[in-house]
Amino acid sequence: MTSAERRQRQLAPVRHGLHVRAANGRQLRDRSVQRLVGKLRAVLPWLEPADLPTARSWCEVEVLARLVFAELRANGFITGPRQGSDTARR
Repeated sequence: MTSAERRQRQLAPVRHGLHVRAANGRQLRDRSVQRLVGKLRAVLPWLEPADLPTARSWCEVEVLARLVFAELRANGFITGPRQGSDTARR
């Protein structure tokens, strides 16, 4: 394995943002969730404190869905032609 391949494998989880191990990536994602929860509370002022864990979980799913969609748009849903047929990405 070349050093470029090793570096690519080490940084691949950081680049797509889904399974971020780096503290900075997690902090950015957590701040996105916090901002979205703040916007949600501003739009829905009747939410009780007991509703906040559910709202936070929904916001986490929303942020992850955005990251997944951005990754799929950037890299496509299927790979290029391989032996005469397109295959779904794994």
